[in-house]
Amino acid sequence: MQNDQNFSDDDGQEIDVEAFLQAMLAVAGDKERREEVIHKVSERINMTPEQVEEIMSVTIRVLANLSRSN
Repeated sequence: MQNDQNFSDDDGQEIDVEAFLQAMLAVAGDKERREEVIHKVSERINMTPEQVEEIMSVTIRVLANLSRSN
């Protein structure tokens, strides 16, 4: 469900789109941090670093579009 820039699931967990976007951009903008996050996520979810990087890019684009639409 959408409530301004917040989304929640059935359990009531809310995601602040703007805050999540800013966090993702901060990680993506720091080369060392980005590589570290991609490596850790890649290991934990058993995907290649390239796949994780693509997921991060798509997530940032989706969040940016959601942020602009509100």
